Amino acid sequence: MSLQFLCPWRRAPGAVLFAVVLLGLLPGEASRATQPQAAWKELAQSDLDFIRQELNTLYISAVFPDGPAFRQRITASYDVAMQEVAQVRDFGGYRAALGRFVHSMEDDHVGISFTLAQTGFAWPGFMAVYQGRRFLTAASDGATVADGQEITACDGVPMADWSRRVATYEGGFPGLVRTHGAMARAIFVDRGNPFVTRPAQCTIGGRSVALAWRPISAVDYASKIRAQPTTRQREASITPFGADGAWVRMGYFYRGDKQEADAFHRLIADAAGLRQKKVIVLDVRGNGGGTYDWFMGLLRGLYGQTYADHFARARLAIVPVTRAHERVVALYGQYHSMEDAFRSPVDSATEWDPEDRGLKRATAAGSPYFRPAGTPPPGPTGPAPGNPVKAKVYVLTDAGCGSACIAFVDELKRIPGVTQIGTDTGVDSRTGTPISVDLPSGNGQLTVAVMTRLGRERDDNVPQRPTHEFFGDIRDTAAVRHWIQNEVRVKDGATR
Repeated sequence: MSLQFLCPWRRAPGAVLFAVVLLGLLPGEASRATQPQAAWKELAQSDLDFIRQELNTLYISAVFPDGPAFRQRITASYDVAMQEVAQVRDFGGYRAALGRFVHSMEDDHVGISFTLAQTGFAWPGFMAVYQGRRFLTAASDGATVADGQEITACDGVPMADWSRRVATYEGGFPGLVRTHGAMARAIFVDRGNPFVTRPAQCTIGGRSVALAWRPISAVDYASKIRAQPTTRQREASITPFGADGAWVRMGYFYRGDKQEADAFHRLIADAAGLRQKKVIVLDVRGNGGGTYDWFMGLLRGLYGQTYADHFARARLAIVPVTRAHERVVALYGQYHSMEDAFRSPVDSATEWDPEDRGLKRATAAGSPYFRPAGTPPPGPTGPAPGNPVKAKVYVLTDAGCGSACIAFVDELKRIPGVTQIGTDTGVDSRTGTPISVDLPSGNGQLTVAVMTRLGRERDDNVPQRPTHEFFGDIRDTAAVRHWIQNEVRVKDGATR
């Protein structure tokens, strides 16, 4: 067993187009998209009961570390969901009610996705982004506001409270940079959630603006999203930074194909050649995670195995506890049966039950979970080895750094001389190793975490926060590079 696998609107009549298309399913199934109101309520009830059952059956948190507390939480969440299901009339209500129930688990490794997609929404003529701890207008059609104006409140409610209100249904933890970033856009698109009234009047650029909500097709809306800058580029590369520095871009920690694996292997092989640089920037903006193996390969390549293994030990304090169930055994079997044609780096120190024998015994015995015997390896004794890296090392993060990417930052911040810069990372709970199950309606999938990391130092849903925070557009690489070179390095005395 490995630790590797981590990843109030009320609609005005006609405000949202509720024709929906079913993606990837049989033509006959698409007729459900136009079914009457009562059918949506029945689907919501059926899927809700199924989700509750699967969480109780497969979710590690249902049995460890505190089963009784979990049962209290899921019962309270189910009672709320039942009240909302009674009000479901269409896909918008169905999506919102199920989303709220799943997100009430407060676990980034538990989620729901839908194969149904609305063909249209309503919007007020602009989107919003969260930059420098401010909500700003973006992608404006120019009719009402210009891009880059600050939105401070809507209907007299501060934007942080709007973020919290919408996140209840869309997923997110109150007050976090990542949540505000995700909710900035969600506040200003009407997907037909009947439980949150969309804002009517906002303070934008210091003036009161009445929002003129109007229809927008899903195609047009998607094109506006695609036109926005993003840090989610799947790239692994080393490029120059300044006169004698290196910019190491790592957009993933899980290779999707041979080309991505080869690129990361080259990065690992070339890392030792960076040790004499003046500055190294490890750019993990937008890195949604993957496995520990790849980032430990990079750390060992850069610092050498002895030095990296002496300091990078956050993950070694973790004991994996796994839900004991036949479907979980089968899931782990699938992982083991995958031929690793990409030569993933090996981080054997995180293997507790390599052939899943303990998990199989626990499952056969009817145990609710498997907790390996033994304790984490002791820390090193004696003096620390010398640091072979002469460069000043920065790890550049944003809210898109999630799961194993945060674990990478956990390890880096234990290494002397490494400084986190940029914005807060995303967050995750101690759980991981997802299993996906189809909803009985055929409308989507539930994802459940079957493993948790006992002993992890960082608490659930706590980000890694930078020493130097960037208050501009973190997606603007040129601006970020200028900031590091001319402000961060000067503050740190890292110029020479």
